[in-house]
Amino acid sequence: TQGQGHFGGAGRPEMKRAADEAPLDPKRPRPSASRHALHLLVPGEAVSLLIGKGGSIIKELEAQSGCTISFAKEDDLVMGEALRQVGIYGDSLEANTKAQSLIMSNMQATCPELLSTPPRLRVLVPNQDVGFLIGPKGAAIKVITEESGAFISFCKEHEMPSGSTMRAVTLAGELQAVSMAQYRLSERHESLLQAGGSGAPAGQAQGLPPPTWQSVASWAVQPQQQVQQVQQVQQQHQQQQQQQ
Repeated sequence: TQGQGHFGGAGRPEMKRAADEAPLDPKRPRPSASRHALHLLVPGEAVSLLIGKGGSIIKELEAQSGCTISFAKEDDLVMGEALRQVGIYGDSLEANTKAQSLIMSNMQATCPELLSTPPRLRVLVPNQDVGFLIGPKGAAIKVITEESGAFISFCKEHEMPSGSTMRAVTLAGELQAVSMAQYRLSERHESLLQAGGSGAPAGQAQGLPPPTWQSVASWAVQPQQQVQQVQQVQQQHQQQQQQQ
């Protein structure tokens, strides 16, 4: 389903509640108000693949990154596409970027057609912080673009759901370039939060409520071949991280 007005304010997105599902895994990372938040948009069609059978894939991504990953209950119509909000909550910006990178790698392995060519990531940022993130005459974004090699574009306010307090930023390029651009963008936004220049305290989520576990009971069982594909990508990514 598609919903409108799920971005911030009275229309904050509803998340799956713990009562709707099995008890949380005690080993799963716990969210905290002091953790860093990264908000993404992914195609609604990709959600079941990212969760996996019985939540196996998303639990593995959380274990590898050390982050809590939550999905909104419904898709939102953003820039003409049905997209699902994803909240990533980690103890550092690096952990959040690792979780984002693992999500992108999963999508490339299981549903590359949904990533487009070149791969494209959409990040949510508060409307009120867009000017700071872009910088005077686009100077800040120009630096991030030159450093990462990724294309960066901020959508217009009217392209977001009615009443939204958030703005979608599109990062396009090779996966490594996209991850670097996302990290640099988060780093710049963090500097604003630490200085108290944004409406939300440092580390607190904006546009999403506290994370809760996405129920997986209603998702179709994924073919074993797809699960193995994802695991292979995750292993390759982990090996690359260890080599670095």
